[in-house]
Amino acid sequence: MNAVRVPDGVDDGAVIDHLLAEYDLEIASGLGDLEGDIWRIGCMGRSAHSKNVEYVLAALEAALAEQGYEV
Repeated sequence: MNAVRVPDGVDDGAVIDHLLAEYDLEIASGLGDLEGDIWRIGCMGRSAHSKNVEYVLAALEAALAEQGYEV
């Protein structure tokens, strides 16, 4: 599991929804006090291959750019 800090001003739920709708990727928001502050991204087993990690990073970059956040 990787915890990634949500950049200031970014709607974490909108990014999560975009990744699922456009890329068929599911990540989760933080729990408890971290809700809205981090994304939880799992990289286990088959998903831990570099090709899949690069796909997640590219999709995350596109989702952030859609919100007007420069990456």
